Amino acid sequence: MVCRAGTVVVARTAAELGVLEEFAAERGTEQVRLLDRAGTARLFPPAGGPGSDIVGGAHLPLDLRVDPRAAIPALADRLAARGVEFVWNTQVGAVYEGVVHAARGDLTATAIVHANRPRYRPALPGDHRRERGAPLPAPDAGGRAAR
Repeated sequence: MVCRAGTVVVARTAAELGVLEEFAAERGTEQVRLLDRAGTARLFPPAGGPGSDIVGGAHLPLDLRVDPRAAIPALADRLAARGVEFVWNTQVGAVYEGVVHAARGDLTATAIVHANRPRYRPALPGDHRRERGAPLPAPDAGGRAAR
């Protein structure tokens, strides 16, 4: 679900490299490793390719990669265990402080998070992503929803 993959940030100009140097000075070497062009190319091979204008970069080793298909249901489970109520698959008309006007009626809460999941249009023939506007299934069969 979560892996520590790190991130490589590339710099194409001395000014961009300067910004990365300032960032590294602020965060420290545990969070930011400055890279010359060769070091950037070791972690991001296109940086060393012919015609590349990359002058250097930075590696952010603590950055994480999250699989949202696994993380969202796991996060919802943890929050539900702490008493957060979720309302899935609910069409929302308007959100105001303390109230959500939804197709199922008004929902009230002290804190509201309205999180849309994206809907896609197929990009190529045979692409199996959902059409815009197609209903999406709940993350699990529990029918929980967010208030």
